[in-house]
Amino acid sequence: MIANAILWVDNPERLLQRAGGISVLERQLHTAARAGLRRLWISCDPPRGPTARLSLPPGLELAWNPRAAQGAHAAAAPLAAAAACHPPYLVLSGAHFIRV
Repeated sequence: MIANAILWVDNPERLLQRAGGISVLERQLHTAARAGLRRLWISCDPPRGPTARLSLPPGLELAWNPRAAQGAHAAAAPLAAAAACHPPYLVLSGAHFIRV
């Protein structure tokens, strides 16, 4: 079974938008955990301030790949996540609001 995944994020602001009382990121995290994933690499900076209070599912490890650390190569953040995530892994799109 695949336990590792990468959340490929092209628009970090979208992840913090709320719909139905939960942010897009929280929905993605809970859906990933229900699907049996145990480790998720997220290809953006972690949220800061009041938005950092996320409802995280138990048992799901998160690793953030900050775009700021990529400097001028911010578009390379998802590729850095892929290098850090051990195969086999699943790639999830951060551009969609999903529910399973």
